[in-house]
Amino acid sequence: EKHLILGRAHLALAAKSRQEQLRQTEGREDEYEKACQDFGDRHWEFIQALRTNVSEEALNDRETMLWALRTAGQFFEQCSLEIRADAEVALAAFSNYPPALLRADEAIRKNREVILQAVRMNRWGLRYASPDLQDDKEVALAAVGSHPWALDDVSEALKCDKEVVLT
Repeated sequence: EKHLILGRAHLALAAKSRQEQLRQTEGREDEYEKACQDFGDRHWEFIQALRTNVSEEALNDRETMLWALRTAGQFFEQCSLEIRADAEVALAAFSNYPPALLRADEAIRKNREVILQAVRMNRWGLRYASPDLQDDKEVALAAVGSHPWALDDVSEALKCDKEVVLT
């Protein structure tokens, strides 16, 4: 079954390649709209194939899903609730598909250590954190220090904090 998951992961990589093609068609509106539609259709086919071809046992197996998520974080949504409550698994999915953090158990999004790791990986970590952590100065400093654009995602109160802004 890992081979089937790997095949789906290759589809995800192909989708990333397709995103690059989309960027190249920007400015040519007709081509761009068609490319966007094609990409959306292929992504939907990918998710449907995953739902129908991967067993519940594989979706509930931590090691199998951790292995798959390191390549294609889009699989995270298909994992069991128990798997989505695992911090290591959530970070593996987040590392290449940041919206996966939205599908994680709420306790993951409130876990300060997990979010500190996420904000160091990429700027989207703070966006998907709980509001309390978006208002945590240490987390905000880590996020903005690693990725200045993360300032968009800190709480309003911290946007007025000189130390955070000047990091």
